[in-house]
Amino acid sequence: MVTLFLCMLMAVDYSAMLPVEGFPPGDGPVQLVILEFTAATEIALARGSELISGYAGFPGILNSAKASATYDPATGVLSVYSQYPFTGNYYTAEYSVGGDYELRLMSGDYHDYYDEALQQMCLLHRNNDHDGVLEKAWSVFYPGSNPLGREMCVVLLVSGVSGVRTRINAGVPPEDAMEWLEDVYDAGFNLSGELLHQVALTGYPEGLSITRDEYLAALGELDTILDSVDCPDKAAEVREAIETLENQ
Repeated sequence: MVTLFLCMLMAVDYSAMLPVEGFPPGDGPVQLVILEFTAATEIALARGSELISGYAGFPGILNSAKASATYDPATGVLSVYSQYPFTGNYYTAEYSVGGDYELRLMSGDYHDYYDEALQQMCLLHRNNDHDGVLEKAWSVFYPGSNPLGREMCVVLLVSGVSGVRTRINAGVPPEDAMEWLEDVYDAGFNLSGELLHQVALTGYPEGLSITRDEYLAALGELDTILDSVDCPDKAAEVREAIETLENQ
């Protein structure tokens, strides 16, 4: 019993502590204490140096440098978010907070941030929100470590070509529409380090809701657009990419 008490004190003194948003301010701010001296991460609530709850397990990796905690007084639920080191992937856990502040784990979920971002880009494209696709591409965390960068670039190209055509059909001057497409290309290079029309040349990514035929059709339309705005060199590059893909 004495050993357990000392370990609890050590956790308050030396473990990472995060502010918890949402608790009524009357009795002072509440912090989330992270016990990192054990193989399994545990958390508790504290005010200042005083623990006000017992410990409860956190099933994922709790990276205190990129974590947050929020309490909802309406539901009595504590939500803890932790983004993993060197990636956008993250873990979320929810705890019920009893009247005596005791914590009970309700749920814990690992999230593949990059797959979620890819699916959001696909949905935005299907809804013809091409600006939304571009915005999402620019917002991706750690693009250089993105395992789905090529897949995102396929979506970005197909959506970008549709966005350019929509702008031109709406009366936007072609040069202005092409400036927007340059931003699309810049976002793609940020994601993959390759030109958008070249990302699938080593093989079309599997598992995409956008088919290979849709991608080839978008490349063909891009070729036509580039010819119409007098960019023969770029159009030739796109045609070369089309031929390479068709011969795979």
